Amino acid sequence: MKRQSSIIFILCIKLLVSLVVQSASATNQITKLKIGKFFLECDGKCTELYKFRDQGFLRFGTDKQIITSDDRTSIFTYHIINDFPENKIPHFCIDGSPDLKIGKTIYSYKKETNTFSFFNNKPTAIGVYTSRWGATGWGTSTVHIFDTETGEYYSEKSSACTYPLFIRNKDGSVQYQIKSETANFFGPPNFSPVYLDVPISVKDLKGKSHPNILSLHYQKKFMDIGFEDSFFSNREIEVLAKMFTQWDLQDRYPQRWAIELDQGQIELLRRFIIVVGIDILQKGYYPLSQQFKRNDYTTLLLKRAARQISYDFPVSDFELQEDFHHRYELDFLKEVNINLDAFMDPLYRVPYEEICKLATYEKNNQKFWNFDSYKNLAAVQVAKENNINCGTKLFLNEFDFEHICDKATTTDGSWTKDGVLQEFVKEAKNKKLNCKIIEQMF
Repeated sequence: MKRQSSIIFILCIKLLVSLVVQSASATNQITKLKIGKFFLECDGKCTELYKFRDQGFLRFGTDKQIITSDDRTSIFTYHIINDFPENKIPHFCIDGSPDLKIGKTIYSYKKETNTFSFFNNKPTAIGVYTSRWGATGWGTSTVHIFDTETGEYYSEKSSACTYPLFIRNKDGSVQYQIKSETANFFGPPNFSPVYLDVPISVKDLKGKSHPNILSLHYQKKFMDIGFEDSFFSNREIEVLAKMFTQWDLQDRYPQRWAIELDQGQIELLRRFIIVVGIDILQKGYYPLSQQFKRNDYTTLLLKRAARQISYDFPVSDFELQEDFHHRYELDFLKEVNINLDAFMDPLYRVPYEEICKLATYEKNNQKFWNFDSYKNLAAVQVAKENNINCGTKLFLNEFDFEHICDKATTTDGSWTKDGVLQEFVKEAKNKKLNCKIIEQMF
């Protein structure tokens, strides 16, 4: 009996020690970490959030890629990705960052040295999750993944507190990453009737795009919602037409229209937006073609709404949008007003550096204007209003994007046939400039 009590006592002691060790591991902040070729070092004030931003010095990476916080604007906090970054981050999001003390591991049930499969089937990857935010709390995050054996590096920006969606092979390595963006339709960000988490790009780890897989993923995610049992019934088309009759494309405050919609109308509108998205993304499958062949007032209303949806729909390839407009002759309809006021207003109160980060992207060590979404367009317009170039390179050392579009297009918005101006047409296509939108902005 005494022997059994002794055994139970020893087991309890071991369990308590184990819990203490796990608890300590979960609460420790990591300022130094070394795994194979990977290292992380944080010097200065690294234990408190705002002191780190101003007085901390972070370096991490491998011999192939080193990331630092030297510029004081790109990294406000960091955490260790010590398991495969799957689904959402398992923490609340506060002010653009996970609700987690700076320098801690994202997965507390794993050791900080735990590695996982990512680049190949070997569990040799480790990651760092960095975040930054503006005065309004609107933030962005970056996923950094390193191979501790080869030094290989992957990074991708995302919305605050999120990961890209990684599609894995059977051996655990990543086949594709799917990046999504929350888009609002028929209204400014805080007053839109419909919000969709739209996949905007599919790339492999080498950065190669796969548009066919993007459209298939969108269909898989939304097809059942968009079509329910079938395409829209005649009754549903009538309801949509009535809704769009009341919708004024030139309304400066479109939320007035949105708040009058009931739940059934919002769901119907959501389905229509999804079907427009399928028609934009899926080459060779155009579910709106039969309805849009008709030449009546109802179809005109639906086309006007579809065109506005296409402007709000986040796509990384503007040719998809152009093909959609050409397919249904949407550019010959009444012009749509693009209202960026709701996106621009907050940007007037932030430093120029933050505006430029949102207004540009970097490729091959060169900066280019970013036209991927309305948020980016708004930042570009604010930068232009303040005569900020943001370090972008001018075409022929003289022409910026609005001047390129001006020379590349005719008065009706089509590409010019003038032989002297073909270099501008080629440059506009290379940069994937949506000149119809740009001409409305500038």
